[in-house]
Amino acid sequence: MEIGKKHSIHGADLVQYNFLTRDSSEINWYLANYVGCPAPKPGQKYDEFLGALYDETKNTGVIFIPKPSRMAIHWPKVNTPIG
Repeated sequence: MEIGKKHSIHGADLVQYNFLTRDSSEINWYLANYVGCPAPKPGQKYDEFLGALYDETKNTGVIFIPKPSRMAIHWPKVNTPIG
C-alpha cells in the first residue's frame, strides 16, 4: 500500500487500525461502503485505496493514519480468539 509506505506503516496494520479487522472480505466491504472505493469484482481484493474520492458531505475518501505511539498496540492475529 502506497499510503502505508509513505507513512512507514505496514498495510495490514493500517487497515487493522481503520477497520479493526484483517479479514479481506470485511476490509473490501469497509473500503466500498465507508471509504468510497469502487466495489471489487468477485474474488478480487483491494491492495490500494484506489478510486476513492474525498467528499466532505458523505465523509468518504478518508482513512486515518495512526500516530507512531498508537502502533505499539499488539493486535490479535487473524482467527485468534480474544479472551
